[in-house]
Amino acid sequence: MLHGGMPRFPAFFTSILRERSLCIALLAAGLVLVGANLLHWRVWTCAFRETTGLPCPGCGMTRALSALCRGQFTASWALHPFAPGIALGGVLLLLATLLPAGPRQHLLAVVETIERRTGITMWFIVAMLVWGVWRMLTHEADWMPPVFFR
Repeated sequence: MLHGGMPRFPAFFTSILRERSLCIALLAAGLVLVGANLLHWRVWTCAFRETTGLPCPGCGMTRALSALCRGQFTASWALHPFAPGIALGGVLLLLATLLPAGPRQHLLAVVETIERRTGITMWFIVAMLVWGVWRMLTHEADWMPPVFFR
């Protein structure tokens, strides 16, 4: 996908950021899951893990985000190394929801430019999936520290 000699990647995340209602829904879901986890309430069980006994590529993300909220960066990394990227995505969702029209359009333009030039969203998703498959194939049954936010 070359455009003027430069690779052009799809702007997946920008298309989400353009839809305020979708941003609000994703933020609400994330806040419910992370908030409940911070209160030590279990509201979500991974169907894949329950069925196979193996962690899916997203397993541990809620606890990792909760650890980030508490400033426990080492614990967060141990639970899921992609949590900081997801947290950054959450901040962008929040900004796309709350900013007035002018600054919001500027934010969308900047995010779209970065996505199209670097493919960062696509590479992030691919890296997370590869890491998740590696974790499954190596049978990392004890991939999670034993006590964090269960």
